[in-house]
Amino acid sequence: MPKIHPSAIVDPACELADDAEIGPLCVLEGPVTLGPGAKLVAQVHLRGPVTVGAGSVFYPFASAGLPAQHTAIDHDAPGPGVVIGENSTFRESVTINASMYVDAAAGNDPASPTTIGNDCYFMACSHVGHDCVIDDGVVMANSAVIGGHAHVGRGCFISGNCSVHQRIRLGRGVIMQGGSATSTDVPPFGLIVDVNTMAGLNLVGMRRSGIPREDITVAREAYRRAFKSGVSRPETQAILDELAENSPIVGEIAEFVRTGKSPLAAGDGSLRSHHIGWLNKHLGAWSEGRVETADSED
Repeated sequence: MPKIHPSAIVDPACELADDAEIGPLCVLEGPVTLGPGAKLVAQVHLRGPVTVGAGSVFYPFASAGLPAQHTAIDHDAPGPGVVIGENSTFRESVTINASMYVDAAAGNDPASPTTIGNDCYFMACSHVGHDCVIDDGVVMANSAVIGGHAHVGRGCFISGNCSVHQRIRLGRGVIMQGGSATSTDVPPFGLIVDVNTMAGLNLVGMRRSGIPREDITVAREAYRRAFKSGVSRPETQAILDELAENSPIVGEIAEFVRTGKSPLAAGDGSLRSHHIGWLNKHLGAWSEGRVETADSED
């Protein structure tokens, strides 16, 4: 039988694996399914429909399946909820919102749930908005947030205090520098710094993914040529299609660009050139007396 603390509230509609664990003060309302080895440490709130895959763990104050944070919906209407894969971890105060759409049971077309893949790790206070799709192996650091309808590709790393705008796509292997933000699509293995700025490729992630060195070399050339300032989207597509003939990874990037509707993150050559540009900008402002210092008078 599942291990359920006496202080937990578990709806009769729940389906629990025999070895699932529900800790103190947890609340499970509606149809919640916990797979084998799933564990709710304490004070977790799940509002069904929610499916939690085998081995996934929720820490205190985490929640999943509560309504979308949207002012134009009925927060009590039935919907497809949330589906979570296997062996994913949700640390303290993580929030995963349900889909905002009403499902077929209410007479509408079937809607898709907010979906979290396998082997993901969500650090404290991170947030996934309604109707997102998060692929396998994604890591979100503390206080990172993802707006509704976004799609985050496999193996992305979203650092602390990062923001991903609604309806944006991150290709697989994207990494975001701490405190950065994007309201643009980011192609596979892009490295995001500041706001909507690519400063190269996630080379470490590419190597760890087993991408051959020769493919990485071609991908770096593709980045330098296709994503620099002043290159139009049709030109970007043409460059990527040309280089894709000799590289599957560039082919993946080319297909990502071809199938997207949102603007693409702007490139500026490399992380080094980005930092040099930032220094030139701010040192120039300082030399012209436009930057206040700690010794400035009020």
